[in-house]
Amino acid sequence: MPRRKNPVEKMELKSPEVKARILAVLQALWGEKTVSEICQETGLKQIQYYKLEGQLLKGMVMAAEASLCGGRARNPLWESRDLEERNRRLRQEVLRSQSILRLTRKLFKMGPRRPKNGPRGGRPPKALTVQKPQPMEAVAPNISHDLHHAA
Repeated sequence: MPRRKNPVEKMELKSPEVKARILAVLQALWGEKTVSEICQETGLKQIQYYKLEGQLLKGMVMAAEASLCGGRARNPLWESRDLEERNRRLRQEVLRSQSILRLTRKLFKMGPRRPKNGPRGGRPPKALTVQKPQPMEAVAPNISHDLHHAA
């Protein structure tokens, strides 16, 4: 099977210098040029070339592993981006839930929930205590008398 001439040409890279360096490393790996020739053409020192070659090979190995595992072998950078996006969505969901709770409390005139026995415990204040019902005569003694005479 014949090898494609220049797969780097199809890549959309912002910098032509980056594209040239990638192509140079691939040419050395293919055996088309020596490392010395590439260093003279690109202006790289040999140590820089070998560092670049190592980085490119590491990236290719990670890409190959990911394709074999169906994308399960995750690049830590991708994983970090995914987690940041998930964190952003969850924060939005929390804000949305808080807004819904606030609106619900306004609609039903509910205050924030308090413990049953007040904030510090102990006996609740008198305003919150349930008063015992009083007999009708004690509340309005004349109502029963007026009802009998009105009929």
